[in-house]
Amino acid sequence: MFIHGKLGYSTVNGPGERAVVWFQGCVGMKCPGCWNPETHRSGGGKSITVGKLVKWICQQPDISGVTFSGGEPLQQPDEFARVVWMLRKLKPELSIGVFTGYTESELNGDDARSQLWRVIQPRIDFAVMGRYNELRPANSHLCSSQNQHLRLFSQRYTEADFAGPLEVEVTIDEDLIQVTGFPVNGMEL
Repeated sequence: MFIHGKLGYSTVNGPGERAVVWFQGCVGMKCPGCWNPETHRSGGGKSITVGKLVKWICQQPDISGVTFSGGEPLQQPDEFARVVWMLRKLKPELSIGVFTGYTESELNGDDARSQLWRVIQPRIDFAVMGRYNELRPANSHLCSSQNQHLRLFSQRYTEADFAGPLEVEVTIDEDLIQVTGFPVNGMEL
């Protein structure tokens, strides 16, 4: 599988303290004003096995969950499904969240991605779904544009758990500078 980067500790990508993994590859989504255009090229980023990624996540101290973003995690659905399955087996107490540009209606088909989504969805706690659109700004519940929706798939959280302060986090790790979080409307980086 290919990832763009990973961050061992974040408080701005879901409730609590979380590891974050950015998948590499986002073909055809074309979200206007995407924050992560460097994650779009398929086959770029870093190659990592599912086992090594899961081991890395499990070794992160003091986290209560992990959030997957991108790129687009569901453009590597087999690998993503295996990561989620392994995490649920090895660390069932971890919260699992995902940011995806796909809508629920797009994932209700008979294609392979939709079939794997039906395997993944019961094993995750939340998803922010829908393509980002800079022309429809919003700053609520991890949704950065009005057309995105926060979906809760477990009883672990309520929407109030996602209503924390909006902030941005900048991290330098190895050869990658990560800017992550949700700025207030009009904030320039």
